[in-house]
Amino acid sequence: VDIIVVGSTAVDPITGARLGKGEGFAELEYGMLRQMGVIDETTPVVTTIRDEQLVDDIPINKLLQHDVAVDIICTPTQVIRTDKSIPKPTGIYWELLSPQKLSQIKVLRDLKSRLEAEREAPLPTGPDEELPPLAERRNRRGNSGRRGRGRKIGRGREANVGGQA
Repeated sequence: VDIIVVGSTAVDPITGARLGKGEGFAELEYGMLRQMGVIDETTPVVTTIRDEQLVDDIPINKLLQHDVAVDIICTPTQVIRTDKSIPKPTGIYWELLSPQKLSQIKVLRDLKSRLEAEREAPLPTGPDEELPPLAERRNRRGNSGRRGRGRKIGRGREANVGGQA
């Protein structure tokens, strides 16, 4: 993996400190990739935001060890390289990860199981937490939920060429 792209709600253009949606999924994705050795601290973390989402008041002393700062910010009008002073997470901090959060993410459960099997010892688990409900996903495809398979052309009917019947 040559680059990581994360979503952000607001970003400090100097430090790269960012606010996401607050569910921690970008941090978990980053941590999993670090844990698997696919990326390291030199892998650039990039975000895309609007210029209005640049803020200069995200206190870095409030960031947690698992928070992922960005190295590059792309807006419609500029590309900003941050000072990269905020350390990146080194992996998953299992002692902070609640069983409830772990239960939501199959690939994370699989990674934990694999690591526990390799080490022949259980990894720590974080404290219980009450998670907010995940964002509802509305089914825009009708009741079946099946994706369209494109137009069926040439099955006993003439192909609709040029949009004319």
